[in-house]
Amino acid sequence: MHACRLNVMSGLAGFYLLRDSEDTIAPLLPSGKYEMPIVIQDRVFNTDGTMYFNSTGNSPDDHPYWQPEFFGDTIMVNGLVWPNINVDQGQYRFRLLDGSNARFYNLSFQVGSDPDEYGNPTVCILLWTMSASSVACMHGNLDTP
Repeated sequence: MHACRLNVMSGLAGFYLLRDSEDTIAPLLPSGKYEMPIVIQDRVFNTDGTMYFNSTGNSPDDHPYWQPEFFGDTIMVNGLVWPNINVDQGQYRFRLLDGSNARFYNLSFQVGSDPDEYGNPTVCILLWTMSASSVACMHGNLDTP
């Protein structure tokens, strides 16, 4: 009981996808390298680069590790701080998991800031997540020559 924070901070976080062989929509969606699982977590790092963990909790006399929530000051995506990814032109399917202990995220994906040289509009998707939730979304890069 109340060990989720300990488990999350003790090791790598990840998720796996359960697939339904009877799903008629799945073959129509991007897959392979175009299906990207993304785990988002918040962390605090010590000055030496190790992860900070409050081992005394808020009430050490009641329970040495009890802390009702945790808000880190650094956001990690798939275990990396401030990651970047180069993508091909085409559709992507993002599988998002909010793996933070208590943090909510307002996420946005944007392609370009102005219409491109061919007059095509930019695309922006806004998402809201809550702790331990997952969301799937599709995003297609602009189809320009």
